[in-house]
Parts: sequence; C-alpha cells; structure tokens
Amino acid sequence: FPSHDKDKEAEKLLKKQVDLFSEELGYSVMLADFYETHDQAKSAQKMYHSLIEENASSSIRILELYTLFKSKGKKEFSFQLIQQGRKYLKQDYPLNLQFADYYASQQQTQKMIDELLDLLEYKPEQMELIQSTFATYIDFSQEDNPTGELLRNSLLDKVQRRNGDIIYDEMLMWFYTQKRQFGLALNQAQAMDKRTKGDGSRVFDLANL
Repeated sequence: FPSHDKDKEAEKLLKKQVDLFSEELGYSVMLADFYETHDQAKSAQKMYHSLIEENASSSIRILELYTLFKSKGKKEFSFQLIQQGRKYLKQDYPLNLQFADYYASQQQTQKMIDELLDLLEYKPEQMELIQSTFATYIDFSQEDNPTGELLRNSLLDKVQRRNGDIIYDEMLMWFYTQKRQFGLALNQAQAMDKRTKGDGSRVFDLANL
C-alpha cells in the first residue's frame, strides 16, 4: 500500500479503538500523537484540549492522563491538566505530588519543595511518602547540594512561622539525619520532646539510628 493509504488505515483503526474503548485514555492520546506526527497539528491540539476538559474533574482520570502525557513528553499539556484539575478538585485532591513532579522536571526547585511541604501540612499522615519523594530529588550525600539547602531553609522558615506545628520539626529532624548531621538532629529531637513533654522516644530512636 502507498504510504498515504497506510496512514489512513492507521487513523481509521485508532479512531475505531477510541470509539470502542472510550474509557481507555491511552487510545485517545495515541490518536492525538498520530495527528501530531502526521502534520495535523490542529487536530492534535483539539484532541489534547478535549482530553483535558473532559477528564480534569476526576482525580483518577487526571492521574492516568498525567502519566500518559508525561510518557509522550507532553509537559505543557500535563501542566495544563493539573492546573485545570486543581481548579475543579480544590482541596479534595490538590495534586501536590503531580505539581512537584512537573516543577522538578522544569528545574523549578523552590516550587517543587513548596508543593511537597504544603502537602505535608494538608496531609501529615503522608510524611513518609513525602520524605521518599524528596529523597528521589535530593542527593543527601552531596556536601553542598543546592536543592538540599533550599529544603533546609524552607523547613527552618516553616518551623519559625508555624511555632507549635510539630510536623515541620519532625521533617527538619529527618532532614538532618539524611545529611548525617546527627548533632543538629539530636538538638531538634530534644527540643521537640521538651515542647511536647515527650518521653524521650525521639532521642532514643535517634540514638538507635
């Protein structure tokens, strides 16, 4: 078959898959990508924008579509998606992890840190997830890591501004242990135990570490 005929057959097949499996976002993204790679930019743009509008009110669909956009290198559309999603979902599902992922990909380090620390305030029970996420972005073994310094400064600012909110003190102690700055971690543990009239368990756990 001539190349033009093959392209038409491929487009027809993808459209059929989109119609048959409308819940499978992957086929729609494949069709949009097909248009983009076959000099049909307007059709591709229209599909991408439709996908964002149709799925930005569902956290599950946003997460699926964000991953698909990311796999195709569509950073601009992935950002538009989570922006739109945040407007719809508001505080029910603020998408901090996705914003942090996007900002990290754009080397907007402070914004990435702010998103994760805001999530910590909103969902303190996700502290371990947030810590592991930071660990993917920061090489704590590096002596003068700029990202690590930004995180330290942000944590110190949070501790000072939100006196009494122990969650950021916990996070700062974790930061010091990652940096193997155990003297500073000990000072932080003792201060927290004193403030909360604790039983010394933080100091004990730190000693074990």
